[in-house]
Amino acid sequence: MKFVVFFAIVLTFLALKVNAQAAMRLGHGGNLLHTRLDPIVNPGAISKHMHNIVGGSNFASTYNPSHLLESNCTTAPILQDKSNYWTPTIYFKFNNGSYVIPNWGRGGYATYYNNRFSDKDDFPNQVFPFPPGFTMLAGNNSQRGPTVAYKMPQSFKCLAQGIDKSFKNFPSLNGFDSCTTWRAQINFPSCWDGKRATSDDNSHVSYVENDIENGKCPAGFKRIPSLFYEIFYDVDPDVMNSGTGHFVLSNGDTEGYSFHGDFANGWDQTTLNNIVESCYGQNHANEVCDMANKLMVRPKKCMPTGDVADEPNGQFQPIDVLPAVEGIAIKNILTGQIITAATNTADSTSTGLANVPLTGNMKHHAQNSTSTGQQTRPNRCAARANKRRL
Repeated sequence: MKFVVFFAIVLTFLALKVNAQAAMRLGHGGNLLHTRLDPIVNPGAISKHMHNIVGGSNFASTYNPSHLLESNCTTAPILQDKSNYWTPTIYFKFNNGSYVIPNWGRGGYATYYNNRFSDKDDFPNQVFPFPPGFTMLAGNNSQRGPTVAYKMPQSFKCLAQGIDKSFKNFPSLNGFDSCTTWRAQINFPSCWDGKRATSDDNSHVSYVENDIENGKCPAGFKRIPSLFYEIFYDVDPDVMNSGTGHFVLSNGDTEGYSFHGDFANGWDQTTLNNIVESCYGQNHANEVCDMANKLMVRPKKCMPTGDVADEPNGQFQPIDVLPAVEGIAIKNILTGQIITAATNTADSTSTGLANVPLTGNMKHHAQNSTSTGQQTRPNRCAARANKRRL
């Protein structure tokens, strides 16, 4: 199956009494790694599901702002941004029970920072930068099924000729198997209490009142840049229509309601402060951020230098089950040093160490996987071709 995954930023201009204007977009230069670590939710331990991470190379099992700022490289097009951005890995599950991470194609993860403000806020028409050490979450990993719309910051969009429809769950569950492109997207909270850089329950940040995007911040909260992730998937409709399989989040959610995101600030603080001061708030409505544009470079592939869970992840060849075993060893990628020792006897081989695509293509796996879910041998020619595309 020719799944070409690319991540892009699309600046959305929303008409708000709260105004939403273009500010800064960051198109990343590829994936950093897939691994079962989450330094915000599960610091120093194995996460319960796989994550797709971009940003600074020093992504680790614990969040240390100073260490992240020392990253050798970043997937972001502004080199002063060593932040980490991550979401659950999206898999394709074949009818034989095996899972793969779709091939990479023409781009990488992408995020943008929108300029939203309101004259109704306690700090009217102002936007404040993220403070040092700032983290936040979006979405609910435990969500299964729909709830009140304004409490669901995730959405999915089917894009094809004559089709442009949004859903709160996967488009294929709404009769749109033939989408030539669909995207996963998530809005982050855009209000901050102005005091805490982080919190165990994410209560230091908030969405606007009774909405995700349009409205005023709760009393006492300050407006921060509205962070948004948008992930495009180009799909082969022939394969989707054949009933070969379906998409699934790494946490096992087959509908997509639990799609969520994490952010860990790794900005050079002076650079971020200057960008926000120069480009955000009412005084900069409808402006493109020239200061940010001057800092932009062509994003490059960035090899991870931090930690990884030592287990197969479905990136190189199909796996029979979604990674969820506890007690997996955590290793440093550069030194091989054991950060946390394995506490189970499973034989695992680390496969999250390089930014390379799944070997072979999904159509090949769909045709050659057995009904028992047995893994196929990699298609070496296809692997070489995919590497060249990177």
